[in-house]
This record gives sequence, C-alpha cells and structure tokens, in this order.
Amino acid sequence: MTIASKGVVARLAESHVATIFHRMGWIANKPAHDTGLDLHVEISGPGSLQSTQIFGVQVKGTSQLKQTGTHVLSRSVKNRSVSKWLGLNIPVLFVWCSVTEDGVCAWFVWADDYVHGTLSMPFGEELTGPVVFRIPIGNRLLQESAADLHSYVAAWASISITAANIRAFCERQRDQIRADSDIR
Repeated sequence: MTIASKGVVARLAESHVATIFHRMGWIANKPAHDTGLDLHVEISGPGSLQSTQIFGVQVKGTSQLKQTGTHVLSRSVKNRSVSKWLGLNIPVLFVWCSVTEDGVCAWFVWADDYVHGTLSMPFGEELTGPVVFRIPIGNRLLQESAADLHSYVAAWASISITAANIRAFCERQRDQIRADSDIR
C-alpha cells in the first residue's frame, strides 16, 4: 500500500485512533462544532449516563515518523492550536500516529499535563512560538491504555472547576495589570 497524500494519512490516522477507542467500549465521534479537535470521546460507566465523561482528541498523522533520541517522538504544533485546546473545558489527548506501509502505531500525551507540567508554563500565561510535544516512545495508545486514560479524565473532571477558577483569576490579574499600566 502506498500512502498517497497528507489527507489520506490524516484520515487513516484518525480512523485508527477512533477504532482503538471503540475497542475500549467508548464512543468516538467527530465534534458537532469546530473545536479544533478531531474527536470527542465519551467514556460511559456501565448502565449509567450520569457517569459519562468526555475528552477531546487531536490526532496528527505522519508517514515519516520523527524520532528524537531513542526514547522520544517529537511533533511541533502551532501555539494558536494548543491555546485553543487548553481553553476548552475538557481534557485533550494529543495523539501522534504513524501511518506507513508496515502498519499503524499511535502514541499519546495529555496536552494540559504536558504544557503546564512538563513545560512548566503557568496558568494564564500566553504561549509564544510553536509547542514541541516530546512523547515518550513507551506512551503507546493501545486498548490496554483504557484504565490509565479513564483515571486521568476522572481526575481532570474533579479538579477542572478549580483549574477554571485559577485560569479566570490569572486572566483577571493580567487584565488588571494591563489596565494599571495603561493608566500610568
């Protein structure tokens, strides 16, 4: 099979990732509105709609995998895109998917965790320049990843109200500082 174009690679990558989530028993669909994401995934508890949790997925496909070092994959993403993901009220999974004649593999990292944790960027600060996601090669997206993904989404949901309050506070502080400097 010859991989014809970027569009074909992108569609194959999205399809592969959606299939992994379906095998987990989760629902993966294209978002109803443009959110800058490729998929919304619903995790439902057994027989209960009240325990449904949602997260977003951004899939980047490639036919030429870029590996930096022996244990890390790298992918640069526009800061505008990452800022948009971070502004959503759901966690966002960034998936780097290799589509080659040998098969399809996917690796993942949580966008929020990576930007605020790994890159140590404080809440409320604006991103400058592209964000280079460095994904450990051990972070394979597999059906067996379900428990870890579900745990992250559940923890994120329990602190998201607090995080939203912190973000709003930081934005108000930034706006007040700007207003104060305009007065002087």
